[in-house]
Amino acid sequence: VDEHNRPVPDGVTGHKVLLTTLFNYAQPLIRYEVTDMLTMAKAPCSCGRPFRLIERVEGRTDDIVFLTAADGREVPVHPDLFHTCVELLPEIKEYQVVHDPAGIHFRIVAREGNSHDAIRLRLQQRFLAALQHMGAQAPALQIEFTSRIERDPKRMGKHKLVQSHVPHPAHRSNVAIGATGSRRH
Repeated sequence: VDEHNRPVPDGVTGHKVLLTTLFNYAQPLIRYEVTDMLTMAKAPCSCGRPFRLIERVEGRTDDIVFLTAADGREVPVHPDLFHTCVELLPEIKEYQVVHDPAGIHFRIVAREGNSHDAIRLRLQQRFLAALQHMGAQAPALQIEFTSRIERDPKRMGKHKLVQSHVPHPAHRSNVAIGATGSRRH
């Protein structure tokens, strides 16, 4: 399903999975939410079985980052852009991206024997070129090297690869400060 729990067509990557199983009479699962993004296959299995097939699993749901374009409009930057920029650099072992009001922060675990300066330069070039192609203005960019990325014990030891701590544009405009300083909704 998409982020509003609406079904997506086969062949389109969903935002999450809603699962229902009635096989367990003691505790059936109804619309159980799994935050993996996956794509259902368009074609049935060539083996003749009637079950639906999963074409691709893309991992946990990451946040969409909204950046500003030169004309002031908001540009949604899908997590795939970050994944592509980082994962094409074999010298990076692990990473996490955090977007906050100060900019974009890459936390990088480099493979041994690789120059941090060379990784930083290649990642900056790749990321800035991708943003330019999208028409998004580049925010402040920080690339930090670390020996490991902390896992969230509340999420079974997993972590979001791309996190945004900046409110979605639609939510930013819901609260306005009036001339008297009082909040209006």
